[in-house]
Amino acid sequence: MSRGGATRFRKGQSGNPKGRPRKKLPAASAFDVIFEKRLSVTQNGVERELTVEEALQLRTYPAVALAP
Repeated sequence: MSRGGATRFRKGQSGNPKGRPRKKLPAASAFDVIFEKRLSVTQNGVERELTVEEALQLRTYPAVALAP
């Protein structure tokens, strides 16, 4: 195969001038947006800021009181 004569690209010109397209990041889902919101919670008389995800975990898995 010879490279002389008519070729597809001019000498010095890239075959893909724009390059590879950048990878698109997935859009945040509705759950991700809601779980990242912050809440003010009073726990044992102390006010704390928690994410919705942390608050749900505290409601779902309450601390088990240990018998002395």
